[in-house]
Amino acid sequence: MPGRRLLLLLIALSLGPAAHGTNEEHCKPLMLGAAELAQTRYGQAERLLTRALAEMPGNAVVLIERGRCYAVQKKYAAADADFARAAKQPVSHMLAVKATSYKASNDLAARNWSGAVADCTHLLQLNPYDPTAFEKRYEAYKQLGRPIEAEKDKAAFNRIAPHTVAYRQVENLLNAEGDVHEKFKPAIAFFQRHLAQHPYDADAYYDLARFQSQLGQTKEALAAYDKSIKYNPTRFVSSYERANALASQKQYKAAIQAYTEAFQLGPNNEHVLLDRAACYTKLGDYANSIRDYSVLVALHPEEEDPLHYRARVYALDKQYAKALNDYNKVVELAPDQAVNYSERSKILEQLGKHDLAVKDTKKASELLAAPLN
Repeated sequence: MPGRRLLLLLIALSLGPAAHGTNEEHCKPLMLGAAELAQTRYGQAERLLTRALAEMPGNAVVLIERGRCYAVQKKYAAADADFARAAKQPVSHMLAVKATSYKASNDLAARNWSGAVADCTHLLQLNPYDPTAFEKRYEAYKQLGRPIEAEKDKAAFNRIAPHTVAYRQVENLLNAEGDVHEKFKPAIAFFQRHLAQHPYDADAYYDLARFQSQLGQTKEALAAYDKSIKYNPTRFVSSYERANALASQKQYKAAIQAYTEAFQLGPNNEHVLLDRAACYTKLGDYANSIRDYSVLVALHPEEEDPLHYRARVYALDKQYAKALNDYNKVVELAPDQAVNYSERSKILEQLGKHDLAVKDTKKASELLAAPLN
């Protein structure tokens, strides 16, 4: 989406009943709390997230976010309770893995070695190929004086995720002289050979998918993203890029589901919301598209883009009065953009305001004819 700026505040994106057991809704304290957390204002974030839980009891996303606040403040017992409570909610598999993984890290930080072992064992039941679970349990076993179990976990980690060494070799290939694009095919071949030996390396599947996408091998990339997510369900970027690949293939329903799942993992990334709204628009589901854009408009009333996108959807939905209201604000925010006047003129015509429409058309023509500075 052209001109899109990276937005920093969190939105309480609706995750649906399967994600947290509540109706679809937006929660302002959650949005603000996550923004404070991102800015390392943990005490304020904790208070806002506690308010969010009053509005949405049992919301796993809020519990995980507040647990993170407690953990960085070294309130380990409170963090442990929130992560455990989140994992017990009727959540998606990804959220269950995420909550359990945070709980294991929290127990390590609290030097609760036995608790960390139990958490990692549970994590491996949810995802038997999670290298971080083996890595964390290795550390816990080592601290407990159980070297045999520790070495087994270290070996399992090295067997599942030897990605670092592999990627360095590919980086050397890409950094060599010559056209980078021409090196994508040998990079793909390298990762395919690597994965034949290490079939559970989630990071390698992700890198393979990226190179395949660069060459337009979208179906192959989707399969690789699926494997990356299977072996590391909590990696946001894999879920997000998979959603983008689905959208590029015009599989909009699947993309919407994938964007929603990605947002569970990366709730501070508003690009997910923008992209999901665009998919709703493609399906003609204007109500949900408007809802997503409205969250951004409420958070960023000074931003032109969310208003502009929403105005276009209002127009498609023939809600011309609401579209005009948004276009009026868009013109105020960007009075030197010809497209804003051109699009508003069409809305004015639909509302029977011919004279104003002509005025906007003339203004658009003047801006287009003006010399560039």
